[in-house]
Amino acid sequence: MQPASPSPTERPDHTTLWVIGGLILALIVAVAGYLVYTELQGDGDATGPVTVTSEPKEVWAWTSDQEVAYAQDLPDGGALVSLSGEADGIVALDKSGKEVWRDEKHPYNIVTVHEKEQLIEASWYVARASSSGSSSDSGTILFDFDGEVTWEAPEGADLYSIEEDGTYLLYDDDSMTRLNPKTDEESWTIKGSGFTLSTSAVYALDGDDIVRYSLDGKEEWRTTLPAGHDDGLDEYGLTHLYSSGEMLLVDSGSLLAFAPGTGEHLWTEAVRGEAIRAADDRFVVVPTTEYDPDTGAKQPVEGPFPIFGPDGHDGDIDLATSGAYRTMDVITLDGRLVNFHQPSGILFDADGTVIDTGYDHVGEAFDDGGYTVDGSTIGYRAWNSEKAAWALDLDDVDSLADDYYPEDVRVGSSANGVYVTDKTSVRLYR
Repeated sequence: MQPASPSPTERPDHTTLWVIGGLILALIVAVAGYLVYTELQGDGDATGPVTVTSEPKEVWAWTSDQEVAYAQDLPDGGALVSLSGEADGIVALDKSGKEVWRDEKHPYNIVTVHEKEQLIEASWYVARASSSGSSSDSGTILFDFDGEVTWEAPEGADLYSIEEDGTYLLYDDDSMTRLNPKTDEESWTIKGSGFTLSTSAVYALDGDDIVRYSLDGKEEWRTTLPAGHDDGLDEYGLTHLYSSGEMLLVDSGSLLAFAPGTGEHLWTEAVRGEAIRAADDRFVVVPTTEYDPDTGAKQPVEGPFPIFGPDGHDGDIDLATSGAYRTMDVITLDGRLVNFHQPSGILFDADGTVIDTGYDHVGEAFDDGGYTVDGSTIGYRAWNSEKAAWALDLDDVDSLADDYYPEDVRVGSSANGVYVTDKTSVRLYR
C-alpha cells in the first residue's frame, strides 16, 4: 500500500490501541478473517516502494519448510519473511534470497523494521480459551539486523513505539510510560485504558475523561465525555480512540468528535462501529458484525456507510460488505485524495461518490495504479486503463486459495521490486 501523504499532525504508522484487561484489540484487527498473518510494515524512514510498470524478471525464489505469509525489505537489500501456520516466526534473507537467520520463539503478529535504529520489532498476541476461562499471552522483542535480541518488553507491558529521540513508549492495562532503554529510566507515566498518538501529542482515555498530553508527558487539556456516552457499547464494553490532523474521534456507544488542539466538542452522532481511515482526514464507520446466535454465521452488514469529518456527516460510501473491515487505500488521483476499497474494486472520492469501478483483482494500490492478482497471474494496471500494462503467469505455485480467499498468490510492493508469496515460497521480481 502506498497511502497519500498524511496530515502533519497525524502519526500514520500506529493503529489506535485499546488495552483492557490485557486484551490487545489492535492485534486482533490484524488477524481478522483470512488475514491471519504477520503484518510487516516499515517505519517510514526506509526507502519507499517502487512501482514496477513493465514486466519484471524473477531475481530469486526462496522455498520454506513452513507456511509463508508476507515479505518486506531489509535495508541491506535483503528481505524479512513472516512465517505462519504452526511455526509463526520470522526469517531473514540476504540480497540473493539465501536464509541468514530465523526466530520461531513466538507467533509474531506485527513485525516492523526500524532502519534508523537498525532494529526489528516483533510483537505477538495469543488469546486462549478453556473451560477454566480465557487468558492471553503477548509481548515485544527487538532484534538487531543480525538476529540478536537487544531488548524485551517487561512482563505485563508491550512496546507501543520507538520515538525519534530513541526512547520507547510502553503500555500496559492502565498506563503508558516513556522509557530510556539505555538507562531504564522512566521520564513520565500517563494513566489511561486507551491511547492514540499524533506527531505532537498523546491522547488518553482516563475513566470518562479524554486527555491530551504533550510528548513530554504534560497535560494540555482534559474534557469529560457527556453522560450516557457509553450507552449501546458492544459486549466488550470498549471505548475506541482515533486521531487525525483535524479531529479526535471517540467511539463509545455514540460517535463523538473533538478538536485535537483544544478539546472542544465538535459533534455527536448516534452511530457506532469500526472507524476506517479515509481520504481528506475523514473516517468511514462500518457497523460491528453481528453473528447468528444459532449457526454462528456472520450476518450481512448493509451499506451505504456514513463518512465523518471535522464538520460531522460528510457523505456515504457503499462498500462491499465482505471484507468491509479492511483498511481503505488512500491515494492521490488527478491531484486529489481519493479512496480505493479492494474488496469492492471501486475508486471513490472523499465524499463517497463512485469515480470508477471494475478493479476487482487489484491487490495493492498506488497513486498511479495497482498490482493485480487473478489466480496465479500477477500484473500491473494503471487507473483509468482498460488493460493491464503487463501480466505474468506464474508456474509451480503452491496455492493459497481457499473458501474465503480465491487467489493462488499475494503480491507486496517494496523498494527491491515485487514480492510474490504463495503458501510455501517467496519470489522477488524486478
